[in-house]
Amino acid sequence: MGPYSGSLLQQDIKEFQSLVVSRSDIHFKTVIYIHAILPDRVYVETSNSILGNLIRSTFTARKHGGKWIIDERSVSNYDQVIITS
Repeated sequence: MGPYSGSLLQQDIKEFQSLVVSRSDIHFKTVIYIHAILPDRVYVETSNSILGNLIRSTFTARKHGGKWIIDERSVSNYDQVIITS
């Protein structure tokens, strides 16, 4: 998705998944959404739940020297669902 989605290759998507799996600060390990903001910058959401939009991790990544790296300060985990009646 995103205005630059055509710039992403299948290898990029595999690289995002590998990055997620290798990081303990990203709580959810399945990439469910990638938004290409620029050719070298993406916003990524991960989740292991059918409540993906509520229980998820998000981060941005940028391409540097041909490799994707996660922007350290961008990692957010949304692990709690509050149900009210």
